[in-house]
Amino acid sequence: MSTILETSIHLTVPLARVWRVIADLEAYKSWHPFVALNGHPVAGSRITLHFRSAADGKIMSSNKAVVLHVDRLRAFTWRFVAGPFLRLEEGFAIQKAGHGTFLLHHIRFTGPFAFVFTLLFRRRLMKALEVTNRAMAAYLVKPGTASRYSPRGTR
Repeated sequence: MSTILETSIHLTVPLARVWRVIADLEAYKSWHPFVALNGHPVAGSRITLHFRSAADGKIMSSNKAVVLHVDRLRAFTWRFVAGPFLRLEEGFAIQKAGHGTFLLHHIRFTGPFAFVFTLLFRRRLMKALEVTNRAMAAYLVKPGTASRYSPRGTR
């Protein structure tokens, strides 16, 4: 059983900058309100996933996850196994859209409890996806971020 929740947002920054933020796992703690990641964005690699409190950003628990998919300038996805009954996959897909970038953000739950879990928490999960999208959008336009993630030689 698998259920997917998706949201999207148009970002007013270049695709390459969005990609650099998505692929910079160490920077997730600076913009993602619910997780921090440590490791390398290489398909098949193990990374550390820290679930954070949305209220104060403190780490509530840390677990291992695996990078499922990396398609440079297009998509990044990782998966966390929450026991034998539920797996969570979070990912981003991006594409150029006019003078900015279209971002599709998804969470997929698989396993025997996926349907029930999604049914019970759908509203909260959708809100979390939207909050994360807005947090990334705000991070991307901060002056320090724009400079840090600009192409080399244009700073």
